[in-house]
Amino acid sequence: MLIIMLFLFLSMLGFGGSVGKVLADILFGLFGIVAWCVPVYLFLFSLLLLTNSMTTRMRVRLAALMILMLTGEAIAHLQLQAAHLISLEAPFSPLEAFRFCSGNHLGGGVIGGAVSWFLYYALRMVGSAVFLTGAALIGLLLLIQRSPAGALRSWHNRRANEDTPGFAERRRIYRQRRLEELERERERELEREAEKILYREEREER
Repeated sequence: MLIIMLFLFLSMLGFGGSVGKVLADILFGLFGIVAWCVPVYLFLFSLLLLTNSMTTRMRVRLAALMILMLTGEAIAHLQLQAAHLISLEAPFSPLEAFRFCSGNHLGGGVIGGAVSWFLYYALRMVGSAVFLTGAALIGLLLLIQRSPAGALRSWHNRRANEDTPGFAERRRIYRQRRLEELERERERELEREAEKILYREEREER
């Protein structure tokens, strides 16, 4: 699977020959600029299947990656509208989206184009941007599997532990022990240096 991923990367860079060019055109036509992430996603998915590591947590993370890729495709296609390279006012044409994205390696491909056209039709540009930003944040939270509330709770608990009476005493004891260890290491180093000096002096006397 790693070989396939590398071949897809080389194909998108233009080093895959005629077969690679066809594959690159298909990837860019379907996924747009996010096509660069598709080989990595397929590699991770295959690796988890082959190693029997497809746990519930990993499934959630794969779904989160898919959400992030989808929002990235839609945002990339909305940027084409903002740059006046395409018009989302007209009815969506999958064939035109495929041709434009595969030929220019821009936008979100057929998938991102369909999502962006629907959002633009329903929410217009600002509403679509807000919606996609929210979706990207949800995908990011699912990927790291740590909510802001959980992070705040962990920080609060850590501060509470630091404020407990025994914490300062434990920290003082740890520092004292560490200083003692460093002092012993320094004494051992001095002893080794002294032994070397004595050894050299004995050899010189002989």
